[in-house]
Amino acid sequence: MEAKIFERNDYTEEEYFELFDQFERKIEYHNGQIEMMAGASSAHNDIAVNLLLALARNSKNCKPHNSDQAVSIPLFKRYVYPDLSFSCGGPEYKDGKGIVLLNPTLVVEVVSGSSDLRDRKDKFEWYFSIPSVQEYIIVDSTKIDVKSYLRKSKKDWAMQSLWSEEQVLIISSLGEEISLKEIYNDVVLASAEEDI
Repeated sequence: MEAKIFERNDYTEEEYFELFDQFERKIEYHNGQIEMMAGASSAHNDIAVNLLLALARNSKNCKPHNSDQAVSIPLFKRYVYPDLSFSCGGPEYKDGKGIVLLNPTLVVEVVSGSSDLRDRKDKFEWYFSIPSVQEYIIVDSTKIDVKSYLRKSKKDWAMQSLWSEEQVLIISSLGEEISLKEIYNDVVLASAEEDI
C-alpha cells in the first residue's frame, strides 16, 4: 500500500503540526506536501524489530527510537519517520516536546519495492544534510542486501555492501557489529511488489 498524498502542496509547517495530532497514522511533511504513511509488510517489521532488539541492548550512550519518532530535516523542509534512529550524547527535540528528533546519529531504513528509490537516493541526501547524522543503513526486505554509509567528511562517505548471512555489518556510529543472519533471523522476505 502506498502513502496517501494530501490534496494541497502548500501546507505550512504550522499547519502540519496542527494536523499532526488529528491522525492515528503517521503523517510526513515534504516541503509543503503532507503524506500519510502506508502500512508495512511482516518482513519489514521483523527486520526492524531484529535490529532494534540487537542494537538497543548494547548501545550504551545512544538512545534508540523506533518508527514512531519523527526526524526533522531542516535543509529540505521535511519531517519524516525512519524505521529506526539512534541519538548519541542525548536526544534533542524540536520545541523540547519529544515529538520531532533534531539530532539523530544513526538512521536505518528498511526498504521494499515502493520505497526503494526514495530511501536509496532522496533520503540519503536528506539524512546526510543533518549535521549530527554519522551513518545511514538501508536494509532490503525483499532479499538479503544491506548497505551502510558512514560519514568520513562533509562530502565523503565510506560504504559497506553486504549480501550474505555470514557477513557482519559494522555499525561504527554505535561501536557495534551485527551479522546479517541476526538481521534476517526468522524473516520471510517480502516480494518486490509489496509496498511499504
